[in-house]
Amino acid sequence: VCVVVSFHGILDDGGNVTRADLSASGAPLILMCHGDADPFISAKGRAECEDQLRSCRARWEMLSFGGVRHGFTNPAQALNDNPAFGYDRHAARLSWSAAEEVLWESLCRDSVPME
Repeated sequence: VCVVVSFHGILDDGGNVTRADLSASGAPLILMCHGDADPFISAKGRAECEDQLRSCRARWEMLSFGGVRHGFTNPAQALNDNPAFGYDRHAARLSWSAAEEVLWESLCRDSVPME
């Protein structure tokens, strides 16, 4: 695994996950795309996730979109009456572009020109 991408994932301290040193060459780059109005992610959970990534010395990036709810990449969320969920076109496009970029950087950089 050379890249891990999460769209509106559950962010917390990982529970009983074994801590690993993620600073070694070849360790995956981690990209998290998060809506800050996602009611399934508390500020404490997000901070714990970030603390764990720091303690593992991971290479990580987080895109956090203000006012954006859970499921923001799924256009069908526009039809969902549950206020916890919502589609956000801007966040969906930016997060997908970021995912394409980190995938390209990790998988294709030396062999395929990016157009």
